[in-house]
Amino acid sequence: MYEERVRFTPTVVLAIGFFLVVAVVWAALFGTDPAMRGDAEGWAVILVPVAVFGGVGVAILADVLRHPLALRVDGHGVTLGRSAGLVSHHGWAWRTPQVTVPWEDTDAVVLYRVGTSNGSSMAYVGLRLRAGAALPSGEPSERGFWPRLGRLLGSDEAPCGVAVYRQVFGWRIDEKRLKRHVRQRTRGRVEVLGGL
Repeated sequence: MYEERVRFTPTVVLAIGFFLVVAVVWAALFGTDPAMRGDAEGWAVILVPVAVFGGVGVAILADVLRHPLALRVDGHGVTLGRSAGLVSHHGWAWRTPQVTVPWEDTDAVVLYRVGTSNGSSMAYVGLRLRAGAALPSGEPSERGFWPRLGRLLGSDEAPCGVAVYRQVFGWRIDEKRLKRHVRQRTRGRVEVLGGL
């Protein structure tokens, strides 16, 4: 069995630090100004950004500390869990279902990157299903709101034929181990395509 769980990675630590530092700096800059604390509007200017940025940082931290399943390759098939963060193509990341696609429904495991508007890229793992295989329960169709929003923002585009996918954020893939386990479990019937 090959398994990966959400954990602390440099990117996740940077994201948590960014959100918490913004919350603390905002509170320090505006929370010490007596003029800002004089009325409800002033308190809103102080508390809303602190709550939002601090809340996001704490939410990501709490998620990573739980170590949810991100990826598993075993005798049953490929299980895709979730990634660290707040949103995914399912909506809120904590609502992302854990799905197992049996080997008989899997045509290929696909590793790929999607470019973002700022010039960086995000890593993804996806599954190309065999002809006639049903989309696993809980997976949004490509016509759903969140997948459409992701495509509009240019951050959630799956290659042609990839029906089930997850962002690799807050965990890593050991490509050699993944390829070895897929080859062993399927006797070469399912390939690992692409790379990160």
